[in-house]
This record gives sequence, structure tokens and C-alpha cells, in this order.
Amino acid sequence: MARFSPPVLLPRQPVLTAEGKVEVAYVGGGWCPYCALGNWPLQVALSQFGTFTQLGGPVSSSRTDVYPGLKSWSFTGAHYVSKYFKLDAFETPPQSLSAPAALSTLMKKYDRAPYTQSTGIPFTDLGDRFLVIGSPSNVTPLLHLGQAQVAADLRQPNSAVARTVDGAANYLVAAMCLAPGASSAPICASKFAHRIDAMWAPSFPTTTTTTTAPLTTTTPTTTTTVPTTTSASTTTTTTSATSSSTTYP
Repeated sequence: MARFSPPVLLPRQPVLTAEGKVEVAYVGGGWCPYCALGNWPLQVALSQFGTFTQLGGPVSSSRTDVYPGLKSWSFTGAHYVSKYFKLDAFETPPQSLSAPAALSTLMKKYDRAPYTQSTGIPFTDLGDRFLVIGSPSNVTPLLHLGQAQVAADLRQPNSAVARTVDGAANYLVAAMCLAPGASSAPICASKFAHRIDAMWAPSFPTTTTTTTAPLTTTTPTTTTTVPTTTSASTTTTTTSATSSSTTYP
């Protein structure tokens, strides 16, 4: 049975926006194994609301860390277009949690108890409505697989990789469907999104907004083909799991 850590609700918070859209703020690192895992479902979920015209290059988690050599794609240099969301992503250098001021402020505010049991990265803030901190699901199905193999497995809904990645993406999609204006996205008509949102929606009776300055990332000189992913609407049997994250002093 796949195990997932659903997003943490942030009720009664103003909506975090950037450039007139709901902001998806992300801090990770290509060397971080839990970030390598978490990048896959985040890419799948974001793709339901917009288009990656470019992702950053392929990355592998550190050979000296837990789950060495875990394959994923970088958000550094990613070009994401959506009428609902603005992606502000930053990936830290090895063994560091340094980030631009706006993201550091969010991490200092939320990357602690009572919002999470384990601090560190990956850190994802969905419009100040939901948080995802640490590993969203079980890393085992992705071990020893290259980017191309993971992408191929995602085309097979019953594969262990698809159940792991799409199962985590389902929760992200349901959370994003509650963002102002995003419910008109076709994916929000899925049965899974409706079922989860019915439980979450009472926590967000009103909508106010907070605006942050957009972040800047460095664009690489090479272009990477976006991997093919499956729909995040796949329904999966889930049970909550304690998040794992990477922390450094």
C-alpha cells in the first residue's frame, strides 16, 4: 500500500500571490534525495494547471546521502506558464538551506512546529493555504531508476512508480483546486479532488491576498525536454506517513 503525507492546512491565512496569481513557493536542492522524490509529484500537479515549456536539467541526489543517486529534474531554470499559479522555485547549493529573502521568510514562518514534525527541505507553500514539507511519499519505487524509466513508468497507471508519484500528486492537485480561481481547471472535476476538497473547503470560508515579490533563478544554457507524466487524477489508496526531510545546521 502506498503511503503519503498529505499537505498541511493553513486556515485563516491570506492568499499568497505573485504577479496577480496564486504563488507556489518551493525550496529544494538537486543533491537532496527527498527533494528528488518530491519534485516528481509537484511537476505532475503543476502540469494539471499549466505548462512547463522547459524544465531544468536532470539531477541526482548526493552519492554520500541517504538514497544516493535518486534521479529527478531540477526546477532551476524551469519555465512554467499558468493562468492560475506563479511558480517561484529555488534550489540550494549542497548542504545548505540558504534561499532568497522572500522564501527564507516563508521557511522561518512555517518550517517549524506545529506545522511540521521534521524541518528542512523540500519545502513547498501552496499560496499560504497548504504546506508540503519533507518527503511526500515512499521513495523505494524510484530507487535505481533513471529519469527516462520513471517517466515511462508514469505512463503505466498500475506501476509502483505511478502509484507513488500520482498518489502524492493527487493531494497537491486537490489543494491547488481550492486556490482562488483554480477550481475552473478541468482536473478539479475529478472525483478525488471533489472528495478531498469537501473535507478541506470549510477551512477557507473567505479569500484575502498577500503579495510577495517574484524570485529570480539562474537559467541554464541547455534546454531539457519535459518528461511525460500521467494524470494526477488517478485515485490511490492512501495512509498518512511522517515526512522525511533534509536538514543541515
